[in-house]
Amino acid sequence: MPAAQEAEARRERSTHAVGRRTRGPADPPIMAAVTEREWALLLHLAGVVLLFSGMAVAAVAHGGARRRERPGEVAALLGLSRSGVALVAVGGLLIIGSGLWLVKVSDGLYSLGDGWIAGALGLLVLAFVLGAAGGQRPKRARLLAAYVGERRNRRHRPGRAFERAVYTFDVVADYGAFRDLQRHRMCTIVWQPLTPDLGWELPADVAEAGLGDRFAAAMADSAALHGALRPRFPAQAAYAVSMAHRVRFAMTMNARELMHLAELRSTPQGHPAYRLVAQRMHRLVAEEAGHRALAEAMRFVVHDEVELGRLAAERRLESRRARPGG
Repeated sequence: MPAAQEAEARRERSTHAVGRRTRGPADPPIMAAVTEREWALLLHLAGVVLLFSGMAVAAVAHGGARRRERPGEVAALLGLSRSGVALVAVGGLLIIGSGLWLVKVSDGLYSLGDGWIAGALGLLVLAFVLGAAGGQRPKRARLLAAYVGERRNRRHRPGRAFERAVYTFDVVADYGAFRDLQRHRMCTIVWQPLTPDLGWELPADVAEAGLGDRFAAAMADSAALHGALRPRFPAQAAYAVSMAHRVRFAMTMNARELMHLAELRSTPQGHPAYRLVAQRMHRLVAEEAGHRALAEAMRFVVHDEVELGRLAAERRLESRRARPGG
């Protein structure tokens, strides 16, 4: 064999001999045993992952439920948020338990008296308390969504539990709107005597037509006639007051009747005067009374401004009448 090939063979044999070094009895095992501290640290990190994952699930589900309108979807998403809450609870318990274990196996390096450890435990407990208190609202919303059910139109009304919430509204509106709202027999309504003292409402259509001055003159004549009749005929003088003059009245009703009134009287076909009253009642329940969940259940209240809404309805009626057999 040539000298060069012999040298190459020797190099390869020496390399393989080094790579196949045999382990002696004193060598440590390749897979060392996991220590208590490592187990505790692993559980601690797992608890952190579960805690933040649960918070993300609960936040996304709760936010999605707020953007939905169908009660079935709201209830399903709020139910999903309960899974996130369960993950938060398991993660929090793991964090506390494994954290105490880490302190125990730290050989005196850490103690519960350390400020940062005590502060972390305090913050975690505070987060649990605040989360439990805040979780009551989604629970109530889930129950309310299930109770209201799938309302496909304003004629689908919830049950009698809505009669437990009662509201009283102090209203000043023109007499025409008052007469329309007075027709709701489930309301208790009381009113002041009708006089021209509270002024009158100028309809927007009259103002746009340039008839504001003539309308104001008619209101002045009405007030003058009332003033002439009042000394001798105080009970009959109100008949001289026009429908455009304002009257003050109080309406008391439960939430079930308010749902019917606000959804019916805010439709585009309604008169602008009582539409405004119905819209403000709905806003007051949400903003002033703070009953936002009940107000959201009244999902067919129309708050957008519409022009000639009744005209569109009349045209639809005429088209139906024009059909053969209509």
